Amino acid sequence: MTINSVHLVGISGMDPEARYFESGTQKARFRLALNQGLDEQGKQKPATWVEIHAWGKTAEIITDQVSKGVKVAVSGYLREEVWTDRSTGEQRSKLLVVAQRVECFRATQQGGPPQSNQGLTQAPPAQTPAAQGWAHPAPQVGPAANGWGYGAASTGRQ
Repeated sequence: MTINSVHLVGISGMDPEARYFESGTQKARFRLALNQGLDEQGKQKPATWVEIHAWGKTAEIITDQVSKGVKVAVSGYLREEVWTDRSTGEQRSKLLVVAQRVECFRATQQGGPPQSNQGLTQAPPAQTPAAQGWAHPAPQVGPAANGWGYGAASTGRQ
């Protein structure tokens, strides 16, 4: 048995790019910067960048809710893309994350309620971790819910 499950929290490094297909399906992609902490001298280490792809309803919501600079939590799975480089003829590949669920964290005003993005981004039930026997706790919303001084505005169904 193998498990292909990814959970990341980072900062969106770009506004999502959307593509629409003749079938009516939408695809969205954006890059997520993951903070690597401080080095021995106390300086910020370079961020790790991860490409995120999404399809269908998840892509629609990402296009509407995610923008550059927003803190985003992504749950999904790894996928390898393989192609042939046109200029060299060499086979190339990269790993990316296919998002099944996305939550945007919005800064709150001092003492005020978190801003809500009022969307939901979750794969069809047969593809969700909960449908595979994995349980997810209900999200905590509000400034005390996490250590960043942000309130979480959930975009996923529970």
